[in-house]
Amino acid sequence: MKVAQLIRESSVLKDALPHHTFIQYTATPQAPLLINLIDVLSPRFVQVLTPGEGYTGSKAFFVDRPQLTNPIPEDEIPTRQQPFNAPPDSLLFAMSV
Repeated sequence: MKVAQLIRESSVLKDALPHHTFIQYTATPQAPLLINLIDVLSPRFVQVLTPGEGYTGSKAFFVDRPQLTNPIPEDEIPTRQQPFNAPPDSLLFAMSV
């Protein structure tokens, strides 16, 4: 099944069930946060679980090395009222590095 078809089928199912819960589970907690805010799969909230013993995550890599991150300016975050028609500058910069 292709991704577009999976999303379409999920949307049909969600529309058919007025009271539903859609749970995503990932070892990469940033993944759901990278989904476009206006996307049907964009989460309304995120619950971070306590990692198991031996887990190495972003804290181990970025806490002492803030130069590895660049904040995304608020005006470059799309909303339902102001969607983007082109990639924001911060994304273009990140992809060029």
